Amino acid sequence: MTPTAQELINELAMSTSFRAHVVVEGISDQKLLQNTLPKNLAANVIPAGNCEAALNVAEAFQEHPAKSTLKLVVFVDRDYQVALRNIDKIPNVVVTELRDIECMMFDSECFDRVIEEYVSDSKLAALQENHMSIKNFVISLAAEIGCIRY
Repeated sequence: MTPTAQELINELAMSTSFRAHVVVEGISDQKLLQNTLPKNLAANVIPAGNCEAALNVAEAFQEHPAKSTLKLVVFVDRDYQVALRNIDKIPNVVVTELRDIECMMFDSECFDRVIEEYVSDSKLAALQENHMSIKNFVISLAAEIGCIRY
């Protein structure tokens, strides 16, 4: 059973293991942020389950007694939320600049760090021989998948 926003905040307020808490939409966002946030930040990244649940945590936090001592930020994907709900006015909410956090990562130096760590030099050289950057290669593959999906 998924905890309510109030239950989640109560649990975070009792936690002493972390200096800050970051609430995200889902598990994939949690995995992504855990690997990109600096280790010395000692942040607890918690998936809320979905965008609505994450926003509920942000709203409930505004009324919580631990608000003055608890460090909490909520990350949500832009998706269609800005058009559907006035989330820019909810304190402690960070909305991705692009459609979702994965698109932001793709458009940042994080992508380059992932490539450096996981793609072999020989595969990068093969792409360069074909005069194609790794980003353009990924975009071409994603475009085909997008056409099939939609």
